[in-house]
Amino acid sequence: MRAVIKCTNCKSGLLLGMFSGLLFRRPRIIPERQWFAMESSWHRNFSTACMSEEDLAELGLVFHSMYGFVHGYSRLTQLMSPSSNGSPEQSFYLNTLRTMCVNYFIGTSSRATDVNVRDILEKHSLQDLLEPIDELLVTQLGSTTFKEMLTTFRNKFLTHELFQISQLNNIYKKFDLRTEENWMTYHLLERGLFDHTTKLFYSLRERYPEAWLSLADLKS
Repeated sequence: MRAVIKCTNCKSGLLLGMFSGLLFRRPRIIPERQWFAMESSWHRNFSTACMSEEDLAELGLVFHSMYGFVHGYSRLTQLMSPSSNGSPEQSFYLNTLRTMCVNYFIGTSSRATDVNVRDILEKHSLQDLLEPIDELLVTQLGSTTFKEMLTTFRNKFLTHELFQISQLNNIYKKFDLRTEENWMTYHLLERGLFDHTTKLFYSLRERYPEAWLSLADLKS
């Protein structure tokens, strides 16, 4: 006989057996994605909270994208070492995370029908969750801001349709990242942004566990 409980600290699921409880052996942690799917199923079947299928699908796609961000950031952290600085692998993850943050919280589209994470949070009256992120984005860096720097960095890679070689030099005119002090300031802001984005994902999924999408949902 087995029982499933939710850890109040890590918010994940724990699997307990009749003779494998806390007295005899550490409980087994249920893999994160499996636990998300289990919680989603329980809430959809037994919760009295009511959310439209459209809102569930919208939040589900947000969760799917942001969970990819979480894993990308985890992988980048594993790659961080003096010997890997500037490596193609590190550059790939770093550029991807920067681009995702711009798309999530800043946006560059002028079409009213296009939405990002900020729009969806405002729709559900959850814009207060963005306060730590917004505080970072408005940080002044020389004659520019962290928000503008992040967007410029996003545009400086060949994979972006707005790439211009001149953007590389324009960065240093406003805030010279070639100095160790300035680079460390920017690096800490960027790491803070990635940390808060990760926390935002877990906070949202904890509030709306029923919105988690399975692979079958994505294929339908």
